[in-house]
Amino acid sequence: MALDRITGAKARYYQVSGKRYNLLLTGLSTGVLIELEGSHVAPSTDPNLFDHGRLAREVLVENPVLYQKIAASCNLERDAVPGILCELMRFLNLAAHSRCILTPSRAIDDAWHEFILCTRSYSEFCTRYFGRMIHHHPGGKAQTNRDQFQQTLAIYRDHFGDPDERFWLSPRVLETDVADCGGCET
Repeated sequence: MALDRITGAKARYYQVSGKRYNLLLTGLSTGVLIELEGSHVAPSTDPNLFDHGRLAREVLVENPVLYQKIAASCNLERDAVPGILCELMRFLNLAAHSRCILTPSRAIDDAWHEFILCTRSYSEFCTRYFGRMIHHHPGGKAQTNRDQFQQTLAIYRDHFGDPDERFWLSPRVLETDVADCGGCET
């Protein structure tokens, strides 16, 4: 299949038989072409197709202030910010495709709060990769949030294997530090 590249500032667009596609990288040298519908990418329904690390790096390039904001709110070194943002990308991806209410760890939730404050970028990101906004709903009872957190971890393991303990499974997170501002519903 012959691909004609259409240059874009933030995406790799290709044209095949008159239709426009976005190349979604799934590995170092592999990818999936996703047909563009109007101005939005037709979102994948498989969370495993996303290169979450690449998405995190793109978000940081577009919003370099997030290095400082996430490091401060999550009490991390600057070098750890791409890692927690990658985990946030995974969480948002699961939230976009799950039929359950999911609750992140406190650290992932704090990083999410900082990304949401970059309102235009966050909105464009959600629309581009999930076809809709992933909303955050504060609140919820402590036990409900803990139960939803355990369900989130189970779904995470089904798709991605064991979560990064620095951001999901530290003893502090498991005992008392599940996000208390609730989960997200899409």
